[in-house]
Amino acid sequence: MATITVPVDGLHCNGCVETVTKDVSAIPGVQSVHIDLNTRGVSQVRIDAAEDIADEVIDQAIRAHGNFIVTR
Repeated sequence: MATITVPVDGLHCNGCVETVTKDVSAIPGVQSVHIDLNTRGVSQVRIDAAEDIADEVIDQAIRAHGNFIVTR
């Protein structure tokens, strides 16, 4: 199992959290998604997956439905 942490700016509310959680959860191999929401800065998206997932795949899912910025 792999745990991947991605810093994301632009998450402002629980709706944003729900959107990113849904989009990232749709990636094959993702088992769970937990987001530490920081409405005034960079939030941390923690992904537990069966295996490593390419950064580009995760980044695309995060940016799919919002103005969210991956800050790695």
